[in-house]
Amino acid sequence: MDARDQDPLALLTNHQDAIDACLRRQHVPAVDVPDLRQEVYRQAIKYLETHEVRAMSTFLQRIAERVAADYWKKRAVHERAAPRLAEEDLADSNPEHECNDAEIKRHLEDILESLETHDPRGRAILRAWFVDDLTTKEIAAEFKLPMSTAHHLLTKAVATLAEEFRKRGITSRTILPLIDESHMHDGAAEAGGTTDKPEAPVTFTAPVPPPAPQPGGRARRVLSMLASAAAGGLVVFLLMRSPQAVARLSPIFVTVATSGEPGAPGGILEHDRAVVCPEVAPAPAPAPPSRGGAPPEADINAKNRHLARIIKAAEARGDCETANKLRRELTGAFAAAFATHGPCKPTP
Repeated sequence: MDARDQDPLALLTNHQDAIDACLRRQHVPAVDVPDLRQEVYRQAIKYLETHEVRAMSTFLQRIAERVAADYWKKRAVHERAAPRLAEEDLADSNPEHECNDAEIKRHLEDILESLETHDPRGRAILRAWFVDDLTTKEIAAEFKLPMSTAHHLLTKAVATLAEEFRKRGITSRTILPLIDESHMHDGAAEAGGTTDKPEAPVTFTAPVPPPAPQPGGRARRVLSMLASAAAGGLVVFLLMRSPQAVARLSPIFVTVATSGEPGAPGGILEHDRAVVCPEVAPAPAPAPPSRGGAPPEADINAKNRHLARIIKAAEARGDCETANKLRRELTGAFAAAFATHGPCKPTP
């Protein structure tokens, strides 16, 4: 660093415009810029007495940002880029519920002191965010953290600070620290605090309870499963029996409850009609001939076709006794056809 940079007059001459521009970017009123500029010079000269600085512009810009942050803190405004309050907004506020500067400062010191003991890293991140005006990307580089970790820690620290203020009864939107969504999501905010931070107070939502189960749903499912199991067991039992044994079973059928209502006879065996195997069912008794003449031709053919199907089924499973017994009841062309064809020869 050369002698010119060490001269306070040179600092005032060469960097005054840059310092003023930095203070205006922090939304410092024009009437207060000269006073804050003198504070910047005072802190810079004090630091240069014992340290050496190579990048003077960056050094003065950091001091100007810190001085502006302290200025807003004293006015109980933690958001440097907050839009100015309209006159109607000021009229709606209640002075009885607002805290003065001394109370805000005292609460802030208490909160930071508690964080120093319980969460020192969160306290350091809060200072880097609100005082040093660092972006999320710069905080990650400063603390050597991944971007996702820096984002999480910053969100947690700001939420903790806001909650501590609320516990102390401070709910004014101009006092509670707010989160800059552009910094938190993509880190695209410009350095130096040139990006406005929208008002977005930290909110907490209650967890949504799980939906209550419908009454009777479990009992309905159990009843349906038991009825299905009973029906399946009956089907397996019938398939394992021989055709003759099946034909001798008592005529029953199974009803399965699907609605689970109290009146439904789920799984109950009721007498209704026989479960009959058509291959071994006896031929229906012929209808008595009408007194007016022979039975119609259609009824005779229907009977012969039914007997022919039963005879073929009996021959296919090797039951020649049943086939020959039913073959004697065929008439007409059916009797002639089955007399000479088939694996089972007719017996006299």
